[in-house]
Amino acid sequence: MKILQVSSVCAFFFFSGISAGFFSSEKDVNLEVQQELEKNSKESDLLTQITKLRVLVAKNRKNVFNSTTQNIFGNKLQELYSKRDKDDYHQGRVLSSILSGAVRSPLLSKNQQEYVKNTMIPELKKSGCFSSKAKIFGALKSLEKSNNFYIRNRMLMNLSRHHGVKAVENEVQTLFAKILKDTYAMRPLNDENKLNYFKQLLDDVVDSTLLNDSDKKYVKTVMLSDVKKNIETVKLAPASKVFGQMKDISAAYFKNPKKDFNITKNKSVPGPVLVA
Repeated sequence: MKILQVSSVCAFFFFSGISAGFFSSEKDVNLEVQQELEKNSKESDLLTQITKLRVLVAKNRKNVFNSTTQNIFGNKLQELYSKRDKDDYHQGRVLSSILSGAVRSPLLSKNQQEYVKNTMIPELKKSGCFSSKAKIFGALKSLEKSNNFYIRNRMLMNLSRHHGVKAVENEVQTLFAKILKDTYAMRPLNDENKLNYFKQLLDDVVDSTLLNDSDKKYVKTVMLSDVKKNIETVKLAPASKVFGQMKDISAAYFKNPKKDFNITKNKSVPGPVLVA
């Protein structure tokens, strides 16, 4: 009889532990998401908020949430959707990804999922964020942040070849011209391959609709002219001078092998000077 009693007591505590563990787990998941949403609200950048919300959806595909969490998440999603720039391609693309995931996410109730599916997604698809102008603007804004000459050159060439025969808005032409001029300013004066690659871009954009007539003239008369001179300067860098430089370094090394003979650091060793 005592064994049965002890067994009953153990069973009670065992199932109570499971039940308590289950409910505390549910509570923790809800609390964790609510805290994440609260942190999200403190972000100043809209695209960052949208991106973090997408991560939250991806992380919580199999969890179960209460109505409080679902309402907080639903309100946050609606808030970011309403604040979006309707002509911003990147915001539109990330929002589209979130909404597609939210349709099946436990972070929303069935009614909320239906609203996303039947109202928000169709409305987003009709907005200007997926227009040709928005796509070009999105690419150019991303490119504006890059300091990599090769990436800038390649992306500008791709844009010119894909969109350079279509009519584009003045704002697009202005931004394209600015980034092209910035890229021109960072061209490497001692790299013949990269200079030739840049010259290909300039040859392309001279006839592109991505530049207005004034900027095309500037490309032709100033930028192309300068880049051609740069290429010639690199080609004409006297081989005898470079060879002499190597001989000087070699001779100096045998006299003092512990010395640093990095050309860029060692001012005493003469080298070819490449100028624009």
